[in-house]
Amino acid sequence: PWGTVADNDFYSLKPAVDKFGKSPDVASERFVDVSAARIYNLAPEAADAGAEALRLLLCHPEFDIRLMAAAQLNRYPALVTELLQAPDARVRRAALEGIIRYPKELLTPEHTDMLWRMIEDPKEAWFVVDGALLALKPAAPEAALAHLDRLIYWLEHPEWWMSNSAMLILMRTAAAGHEVERITQAVAPVMAANQRYGRWSNWTMGPIMKETVPAAQPAFLQMFASVYDAWPVPSAAHPEPKHPDSELHFTTALATLMAGLPGGMDQLYTLSKKRFPRQTLAHRDVFLNSDQIESNPAMKAALLPLVRDELIPQFVAQNRRKLERGELLDELVGLYNRIGVQDYDWQVHGPDRTTMEWNYHSFDPAEKPPLGQEKNRLGRYRKVTYPDGMENWFKPEFDATAVGWKRGKSPFASFNGQLKPFGKCIGGFCGCGETPNTLWEKEVLLLNGNFTIPAFEEGYIYRVLVGGMSHVGAGDGCRIYANGREIYSRQGSVDRRAGGAPICAQIPKDRWPDFAAGTVNLAATGFMHYHDKSKEYGNYLTVFFQRMKLPPMGETMLNRAAALIPMRSAEWQMTQDPDTNVEPDDGKFKWDGVVVPNPAVKGTWNVIGQVDSLESFDVGTKPVPARNPRFQRMTFQDDGATDSPLWLWSGKMLMDLDEFQALQMEPRTVNGKEYLLIEAGGFNTQYGTAWTPPLWVLERE
Repeated sequence: PWGTVADNDFYSLKPAVDKFGKSPDVASERFVDVSAARIYNLAPEAADAGAEALRLLLCHPEFDIRLMAAAQLNRYPALVTELLQAPDARVRRAALEGIIRYPKELLTPEHTDMLWRMIEDPKEAWFVVDGALLALKPAAPEAALAHLDRLIYWLEHPEWWMSNSAMLILMRTAAAGHEVERITQAVAPVMAANQRYGRWSNWTMGPIMKETVPAAQPAFLQMFASVYDAWPVPSAAHPEPKHPDSELHFTTALATLMAGLPGGMDQLYTLSKKRFPRQTLAHRDVFLNSDQIESNPAMKAALLPLVRDELIPQFVAQNRRKLERGELLDELVGLYNRIGVQDYDWQVHGPDRTTMEWNYHSFDPAEKPPLGQEKNRLGRYRKVTYPDGMENWFKPEFDATAVGWKRGKSPFASFNGQLKPFGKCIGGFCGCGETPNTLWEKEVLLLNGNFTIPAFEEGYIYRVLVGGMSHVGAGDGCRIYANGREIYSRQGSVDRRAGGAPICAQIPKDRWPDFAAGTVNLAATGFMHYHDKSKEYGNYLTVFFQRMKLPPMGETMLNRAAALIPMRSAEWQMTQDPDTNVEPDDGKFKWDGVVVPNPAVKGTWNVIGQVDSLESFDVGTKPVPARNPRFQRMTFQDDGATDSPLWLWSGKMLMDLDEFQALQMEPRTVNGKEYLLIEAGGFNTQYGTAWTPPLWVLERE
């Protein structure tokens, strides 16, 4: 039978009974009382009413209601001890949910002992044991040593969720240096039989790996390596991967864990060559992001041609449109950096940000921040009235001396009224830890100055940066002007998950004339910021320019990519059966880079319409107007080129390097006129195996 007798409590539709013999009156509940909109308020209201009302709610037969009630247990810690001893397993699990949510407040030494007894009790409900295991994750690792046999019993349990909860405690225990060999030897076969990605994903295991003491790292590496080599073992529930991507997906997770351990990249390189012998380098991103590459000549030698001849051309081709807009350039430059090429790094253009001398003024505006914005984490930026005579503070003709402005060098900063940096980073695009030169005195800062900035050159891109504001919660709204015209603005500070990036804007070509004269008038404004976590008030500001030499992104790169990237095709479309698993690239056209001559195709052609199929054209069906053809005219040249770098041809195949699809071509002659029929493309996973594209009809010019 599944579970223990105690697990039967979870099947019951009747409410539990508390220690006073009371139960919630579910018989009189109406839909409006327990609808989705209502139940979110039940638990807080019960907690407001007192421990007795909350206790009753924790006896409710509905799991979600018990779960919400458990979220209020931090308000009644003494109630947890009672609930952990409740005769009904549902109530015990609810108490455990409270501990899982509030371990610092509720996982007391007394409760810890009670949880270990639950784990050791063979009669305890499995679902309660699972909760106890999860609640004990923050417990001291050495506390698990007295229960190692029982934890390994649960580790080997057939229910994966029970096994996983035990594994997390065991892994933390071994990571602290306790019983490392025994635990890793017990965990290895369980992981090798695992078919659930989350059990060894980086977000599950990553925090444990960061805590691992050096003495335990070799055993962990050996464990991950053995699992990588053996997975999935015959004892796995489904020993063969369920999907063609599964093997690479699962092993890449293991590769990531190995990469974080000393010597892990060496082992991974050897094992990946064995597991994926046809790939130049499996788990490319893992290798690219590793700092261990430099110490391994074999890996370094394998990586260099891979990045130079494959990854860079592929990246350029697959991200061409974004790169042309100036996006993803840092990622492309990062690939060059990985092979030691620094030619395309951002370089300072113009004066150093720490030597720029400005006219400046700061003031407290009459307009107070809107209610709630005084300490808003996203900032105090708002429309304000400038002091008399300063309305045109951002114009080149503005006379700062006439209105009493001061002179000072950037960086400008204030840390609770002191001339101190607001952060810790030095250099780079932020520099918030660099020593400031001038105190930012009042809330709004205004800057204006003339600076010598070399004229912009073709083959480069340029950006203006705001230094000192690149971390989550840092900075505030600001604006930058060049010769009186705005070139950058933002409305607030850096929001969550947006930190670690430059605060900048690329300067479009239509603004390059502003910098042609050599001397440029710059102006900037910013607001002080209240940091809601640190309770500190101030800001840090510099303005400066950088330029980047553009990496190659033209025809040569596209041609290289054409021989590297498999392209969707009619053959690929025929494999798109939703009920059949196939390799993602099965059926795709793979060009070998060799141009196959075809005199029947060479020359210039014009689109005159489209037909549904080759057969309909052959029986004399008149072409209808072509729907959104990708081109109107095309010239096929001797070397496989066309009059567009986005189209190549070889034999009877036309390669679309914009959409990466291969289009079949068929020449025909009718009444002395030459025609060329080309698939219109548009291949898609949603269209199924029977779908075929129409054909464009072209007439020789």
